[in-house]
Amino acid sequence: MSPAKERPVESRPSVRAMGLVALAIWLAHGADLASRGEAIDLLWICNMGALLLTLGCLFRQRIVLAVGLLWMLPGELFWTLDMLTGGEILVSSFALHLVIPVLGFLTIRRVGWPTGAWWVASLSLLPLALLTHVASPESRNINLAFHIEEGWEGVFPSFPIYAAVVVGSNVILYRLLSPLIVHFASGTESEPPGQKERSCAT
Repeated sequence: MSPAKERPVESRPSVRAMGLVALAIWLAHGADLASRGEAIDLLWICNMGALLLTLGCLFRQRIVLAVGLLWMLPGELFWTLDMLTGGEILVSSFALHLVIPVLGFLTIRRVGWPTGAWWVASLSLLPLALLTHVASPESRNINLAFHIEEGWEGVFPSFPIYAAVVVGSNVILYRLLSPLIVHFASGTESEPPGQKERSCAT
């Protein structure tokens, strides 16, 4: 698909308002985790994606918003499965996983989808992995960055193979999701990353 110009933002204040709502939800979830002594869980890719999505709108960076949305979407399935199989339920987690992606889609409808978002999201997995290794304990296995998840040891012969499958699966999902999001945004796909971006909020 050839790049198309970003469509005009129909209501800039409402886009900014959605960003503020998303930020409030993220902060509430962070406070919830902190009260339980689990603030480090904010490093999970879904939580980091929600933060990027929020900041991408508030600071007028559509590529950041897009990476955040792509980071969140694959995790929605695993979060849902965790909830359905007896995982711990946090009200703030429901708000983060259900409301923020919807706000992201609504914003994309207004500002368009940046070309190349899928590979930017893929490359950004490396700094996320490095941050996870530096800032979180191995015992938490945040972002599956330290060892094979319990119960999967018999499937994967080594952690490098496991990590390659996890990363590769995410990259494939980002590539597949991007054209679907472009279609959702009525075919609006903006200029490649690196070119000057128009603001998505005032």
